[in-house]
Order: sequence, then C-alpha cells, then structure tokens
Amino acid sequence: MSFACTWGAVELAAEGDTVNVSSLDLARLLQIAQPMRGAAAKPVNRGNQVHTLRFTNTRPPHANVAAAIAFLISHAAAIQAVGATTDIEMTLGGVDYVLSNAALQRVSARHIGLTTIHDYELVFGTIAEAP
Repeated sequence: MSFACTWGAVELAAEGDTVNVSSLDLARLLQIAQPMRGAAAKPVNRGNQVHTLRFTNTRPPHANVAAAIAFLISHAAAIQAVGATTDIEMTLGGVDYVLSNAALQRVSARHIGLTTIHDYELVFGTIAEAP
C-alpha cells in the first residue's frame, strides 16, 4: 500500500517510506443538555467533527548517523515553521485525499543507527477525496 502525506511544505511521509497507520478516530463534539430535575440528559449533535490520525514513518537509512540526527533537527524546524493549521494532502493506495484544517498535535522523533522514525498525530476536521 502506498502512503504519502504533506503538511504545508513539510513531507511527513513519501512514497517508498515504511508507514504504519495505527489509528483513525472520529469524535463528534456534542453539547449535553442537562435540565434541572430532568429524568435524563440529552446529547445534541452540533455537527462538529474531529478526526485524529496516528501513523509512524520509518524512513530509508541516511548516509551516516550525523545525517540522521541532522534530519531529525531540520525536520523539527520545518514542522515548527508551518504554523497552526493547514489543509493536508495525503495519498493512500493511489487515491488523493484532503484533510481540512489540520494540525500536528504530537510528533515523536528518534533515530536507530542510520534510520529515522517519526510518530505523528494529526487532528483535523473533515476528510474528503481531493477534487
């Protein structure tokens, strides 16, 4: 399965990377009406959706350990420069998607020898096939 993901100008995953999508969650933000002395609360779906996508990207080996560490630092700086939210373009199995109003909630980065591994957690509004 092919997977590629770009956030702003930052490539989170490219064709050829080893990507493991661990979860895609949908939460509907509800308002709970709780009348005084009422028999039961009443959840009201306001139509707000929050998706959370978690995936791990293991990149191909870098030339040496110094290059792997340098990539960790430069990648963190590039992520920091994107800003709060943006639309994300993602390709999964040859189909292009857009994740609207996306923000990177968490990034964990490490290297094992020449290999860099990033865990990403994206939070966004809707997911739709790209036009």
